[in-house]
Amino acid sequence: MDDTCPATPWRDDPWTMGFLYDALAHYRNGYLLTAGGVMDQPAKLMKALAVMGSELVVCEQEQRDTARKRQAHQRDALAMESGGGRG
Repeated sequence: MDDTCPATPWRDDPWTMGFLYDALAHYRNGYLLTAGGVMDQPAKLMKALAVMGSELVVCEQEQRDTARKRQAHQRDALAMESGGGRG
Protein backbone atom coordinates (compact mmCIF):
# COMPACT_ATOMS: atom_id res chain seq x y z
CA MET A 1 0.00 0.00 0.00
CA ASP A 2 1.29 3.44 -0.94
CA ASP A 3 1.00 5.82 2.04
CA THR A 4 2.52 8.85 0.31
CA CYS A 5 0.58 12.08 0.06
CA PRO A 6 -1.69 11.93 -3.00
CA ALA A 7 -0.95 15.57 -3.81
CA THR A 8 2.82 15.09 -4.09
CA PRO A 9 2.98 14.88 -7.91
CA TRP A 10 0.36 17.59 -8.38
CA ARG A 11 0.92 20.35 -5.85
CA ASP A 12 3.35 22.28 -8.08
CA ASP A 13 1.02 22.05 -11.09
CA PRO A 14 -1.63 24.82 -10.96
CA TRP A 15 -3.73 23.28 -13.75
CA THR A 16 -3.97 19.94 -12.00
CA MET A 17 -4.73 21.52 -8.63
CA GLY A 18 -7.48 23.58 -10.30
CA PHE A 19 -8.84 20.39 -11.84
CA LEU A 20 -8.83 18.70 -8.43
CA TYR A 21 -10.65 21.61 -6.78
CA ASP A 22 -13.25 21.52 -9.55
CA ALA A 23 -13.56 17.75 -9.14
CA LEU A 24 -14.01 18.22 -5.38
CA ALA A 25 -16.77 20.79 -5.93
CA HIS A 26 -18.56 18.42 -8.31
CA TYR A 27 -18.06 15.49 -5.90
CA ARG A 28 -19.55 17.50 -3.04
CA ASN A 29 -22.55 18.21 -5.28
CA GLY A 30 -23.01 14.52 -6.07
CA TYR A 31 -21.24 14.30 -9.44
CA LEU A 32 -18.46 11.82 -10.16
CA LEU A 33 -15.66 12.09 -12.71
CA THR A 34 -16.42 8.85 -14.54
CA ALA A 35 -19.53 6.74 -15.03
CA GLY A 36 -20.45 4.42 -12.20
CA GLY A 37 -20.28 4.72 -8.46
CA VAL A 38 -17.58 5.79 -6.04
CA MET A 39 -15.85 2.42 -6.31
CA ASP A 40 -15.58 2.91 -10.10
CA GLN A 41 -13.57 6.15 -9.74
CA PRO A 42 -9.76 6.29 -9.98
CA ALA A 43 -8.34 5.43 -6.55
CA LYS A 44 -5.79 8.27 -6.58
CA LEU A 45 -8.51 10.78 -7.40
CA MET A 46 -10.73 9.55 -4.59
CA LYS A 47 -7.84 9.66 -2.12
CA ALA A 48 -6.94 13.19 -3.21
CA LEU A 49 -10.57 14.30 -2.89
CA ALA A 50 -10.78 12.73 0.57
CA VAL A 51 -7.68 14.59 1.76
CA MET A 52 -8.79 17.86 0.18
CA GLY A 53 -12.33 17.45 1.49
CA SER A 54 -11.23 16.84 5.06
CA GLU A 55 -8.90 19.86 4.96
CA LEU A 56 -11.68 21.98 3.50
CA VAL A 57 -13.97 20.98 6.38
CA VAL A 58 -11.30 22.13 8.85
CA CYS A 59 -10.90 25.45 7.00
CA GLU A 60 -14.67 26.01 6.89
CA GLN A 61 -14.94 25.34 10.64
CA GLU A 62 -12.13 27.81 11.33
CA GLN A 63 -13.93 30.43 9.20
CA ARG A 64 -17.17 29.87 11.12
CA ASP A 65 -15.33 30.15 14.46
CA THR A 66 -13.64 33.37 13.35
CA ALA A 67 -16.96 34.83 12.19
CA ARG A 68 -18.60 33.92 15.54
CA LYS A 69 -15.77 35.57 17.48
CA ARG A 70 -15.99 38.67 15.29
CA GLN A 71 -19.76 38.89 15.82
CA ALA A 72 -19.39 38.45 19.58
CA HIS A 73 -16.72 41.15 19.68
CA GLN A 74 -18.92 43.53 17.67
CA ARG A 75 -21.91 42.77 19.91
CA ASP A 76 -19.82 43.45 23.03
CA ALA A 77 -18.47 46.68 21.53
CA LEU A 78 -22.00 47.88 20.74
CA ALA A 79 -23.13 47.01 24.26
CA MET A 80 -20.23 49.03 25.70
CA GLU A 81 -21.06 52.00 23.47
CA SER A 82 -24.72 51.98 24.46
CA GLY A 83 -23.85 51.95 28.16
CA GLY A 84 -24.67 48.30 28.71
CA GLY A 85 -21.14 47.56 29.84
CA ARG A 86 -20.85 50.33 32.46
CA GLY A 87 -20.89 49.39 36.09
